Amino acid sequence: QQRQGQIQIELERRVEERTAELAEANRALRRSEERLRLVIDATSDGVWDWDPRTGLSFYSDRWYAMLGYAPGEFEPIHANWIDRIHPDDRAAMEAAIQAHFDSGAEYNTEFRMRAKSGDWRWIHSRGKLTERDDAGHPLRMVGTHADITARKRAEAELQRHRDHLEELVAERTAELQRANTELRQAMNQLVQVEKLAALGNLVAGMAHELNTPLGNTRTVASAL
Repeated sequence: QQRQGQIQIELERRVEERTAELAEANRALRRSEERLRLVIDATSDGVWDWDPRTGLSFYSDRWYAMLGYAPGEFEPIHANWIDRIHPDDRAAMEAAIQAHFDSGAEYNTEFRMRAKSGDWRWIHSRGKLTERDDAGHPLRMVGTHADITARKRAEAELQRHRDHLEELVAERTAELQRANTELRQAMNQLVQVEKLAALGNLVAGMAHELNTPLGNTRTVASAL
């Protein structure tokens, strides 16, 4: 009985120690979760966390808000994310994720997503695969979304200005070329006129020289 009592006391001690360890681990987990929540709340980016096996995801409040949705307004599954990507951008986005899975290539891409209003918002998406199973299959990928619509609009406006400037330069260049052609033609005409004038002067001079001896001859003949 004494031996059993000692064993019982030892078991109780170990249970207490284990309980204390679990309690401390839970407190540490809560602190980590709180730090993560504060980081997510502080950033202007939307945060996503995706399980490629099941499609289940986590989307932060900001992730929903940048598309005009209330937090949790639609189910956080990967299919709902993909469904909101512009059809012209979807294949490139999925290819970028697959390349990241296959070769570790950086997942850093831009695409359009349909907002609740129906407008298209430009999104800069970055992420990283953080877990694989023993067979190497993806288990977890986390990342962020940033709304870059304003930047894209500014870039488009800048491109329009550049295109307009290039059109003006092309038009001005064409005008200068036409003016240069017209100037060369005018100069050629002037040269031709000057040549004709010079020829006329030459002919007149020769005629004068020819007429002068004839006049002298007439004068001599009259005197005789």
